[in-house]
Amino acid sequence: MFATFTHRWEEFGLMMKFLFGMITAIALLAIVAWGTIRTGGYNVAATDPHVDVMRWALKTNMENSVEGNAESVVVPAGFSNGDPETGFSSFDAMCVHCHGGPGIERAEWAKGLLPKPPSLSEAAGKWNSAEIFWIVRNGIKLTGMPAIGDTHADEDIWKIVSFVERLPDMKPERYAELREEKANEGGEHHGSSGGSDKEQSQADEGSDGHHEEGSNAHSSE
Repeated sequence: MFATFTHRWEEFGLMMKFLFGMITAIALLAIVAWGTIRTGGYNVAATDPHVDVMRWALKTNMENSVEGNAESVVVPAGFSNGDPETGFSSFDAMCVHCHGGPGIERAEWAKGLLPKPPSLSEAAGKWNSAEIFWIVRNGIKLTGMPAIGDTHADEDIWKIVSFVERLPDMKPERYAELREEKANEGGEHHGSSGGSDKEQSQADEGSDGHHEEGSNAHSSE
């Protein structure tokens, strides 16, 4: 009996040593982290790449977060049957500066972003439609990727998604043709002129209402 008690006491002692060691290690890490934050020890300059562990942590968390949040996104019926090029105007006005396009380089200032915005001609195939929609609508923290859900209707965002999904197979010649067509039509993305798609829609509705009132007034006369 005494031998059994002694053995259990030794096991308890080893367990306590392990717990004490783990608590001590966590405390030391917390102290180092606090000291780094308080002293600004982690260089936040975009010219200084993240250390491998930080890069892995941010990238893995981002991917898992997008995948998890996008599960609640419902892809509209007939989405795949629409004309994917209807989202070109919005993409060319808002996205090409950072991500580039077929035959189009990123803007010079975008090359200094960290993390560097991916080329969607390569990255688009890694995400499904719901995930691309969620990213465009909600943006991504600490990447420079803005959220446009407050300024653009979901319908317009789905058009951007459709165009982005076509980028991996689009030739530079076709992108240039779309730019030329847009220039010839004189079309302009609402967001690029200072107003949002939602604001434009409301303005159109208001305009229709005024026309109807005017029409009714003339009829009554």
